[in-house]
Amino acid sequence: MTPGKRLTRGALLAGAVAAVVAGASAGAAAAVGSSFTITPGGTITVTAPAVVLEDTATGTTLTCTSSSGTGGLTSGVSPSDGIFGTITALTVSGCTGPQGQPFTITLDRFPFYFGGRTYNATTGVTHGILYKAHGELSGPACTATLAGPSDPGGGRSDARFRFSYANSSGKLKVLADSGFLLIYTVSGCTGLFDSGTTPDPASFSGAYTVSPKQTITSP
Repeated sequence: MTPGKRLTRGALLAGAVAAVVAGASAGAAAAVGSSFTITPGGTITVTAPAVVLEDTATGTTLTCTSSSGTGGLTSGVSPSDGIFGTITALTVSGCTGPQGQPFTITLDRFPFYFGGRTYNATTGVTHGILYKAHGELSGPACTATLAGPSDPGGGRSDARFRFSYANSSGKLKVLADSGFLLIYTVSGCTGLFDSGTTPDPASFSGAYTVSPKQTITSP
């Protein structure tokens, strides 16, 4: 597989969705691969007042003042693979480095896919993975690529972000979780994104308000 070639949705699910989150209360969590019911579904917008990209090897943090995007969710019952929607555009703005340097984060290769993993009926919270994410970052004398771990063919897969969605608040939280987001092809960026053993592990996090507010349940 050539570098940058994206995996099929089935391959991503087989590699990433392997088990139900441990510790869920009996009867409260839906198993991996279950269908999810979304109300009202349809076109959505997502907005966050702040997002953070962190190189967890060097500790470098880019803090951004806003992020917004659009997408769509299944109206009603999703397919049994748990894929219940997409993000078709997502921008990140106002990013600065550790010394106030301006940076740009550009997410691309849309759509990203929402894959549900578990639902807790007690809390009304769904956990899942946002698949097929990819992007680029740039700053003063610095460029790099945001992608996922190497695939079995030696190329790069796209990144994955863990998320939670709470029915009560309508908040979609992208959770800080290094391991499925890596920083590749670093040019310049002295001491920021190159720990010496690149690709560096990274995390991307933020709390997005979903509009219109959704209710997601399973089964």
